[in-house]
Amino acid sequence: MNYELSFLIPILDLKKREELLKKIKEEVIKLKGKPEDEFIEKKFFAYPVKGCQEGFLGQINFSLEKNRLKEFQDYLKTNKEIIRIILERKGAIKEVTEAKRERRKPILKKPVKKEKVKIEELEKKLEEMLK
Repeated sequence: MNYELSFLIPILDLKKREELLKKIKEEVIKLKGKPEDEFIEKKFFAYPVKGCQEGFLGQINFSLEKNRLKEFQDYLKTNKEIIRIILERKGAIKEVTEAKRERRKPILKKPVKKEKVKIEELEKKLEEMLK
């Protein structure tokens, strides 16, 4: 299955960032997965994350067997340099929305026929109410 890992790290120098990316990719390979592409860029956080107002956002796309995903998550949680992770399956949102669309069918209601009232009848009722 294809996954996308997004993670936040504090301000680190270039060498440490490259080492971190390399370690993550090596862990994916060790678990018999295949890293596809990655990037890392500096970001200012909207709110402090574990005391950091700015840091780096990294993202790695990879494929991995579903039964090995738990091991990979455990590895990420033990890594002290990563302050926040989001791991999601690619294409999962699209599959869910398409499934919901298929289940949801429009309810067709027959139009309600309204009886037409004559003006004379309305005037009579109005006069009775005003008396």
